[in-house]
Amino acid sequence: MCSFPGHPASVFVQEGRILVYALYYYNGTGCTLIAVDVETARELWRNQLQGAGTLAGASGLYNRVEMSIQPGEKIVVFGKDWRDYLEIVDLKSGRTLHHEIVPAAPAKDATITDAPPDQ
Repeated sequence: MCSFPGHPASVFVQEGRILVYALYYYNGTGCTLIAVDVETARELWRNQLQGAGTLAGASGLYNRVEMSIQPGEKIVVFGKDWRDYLEIVDLKSGRTLHHEIVPAAPAKDATITDAPPDQ
């Protein structure tokens, strides 16, 4: 039997005997993936993600992580930190294969007018 530190927003993925969980705090920055063999409870690897990078004096943030396992034994991690990021990690080794900061969506025009359209 094994247990993991977590909170209501914790995320896990599993492929065969490998369980991967994201260790992060939703009011801080950063994320570490930890892989465990579910039959032996032995830690297989640990990867501190590059994520959104560091932010000096960070507090009051809202950190979220989503994960999925994709074909080719890859873990896709989407993180919402002080900026969004995408990271792809090899399931077997824990090695980061790809990392990128996701550009923010352009702001929509929020101008509201009561004027009728031109005729």
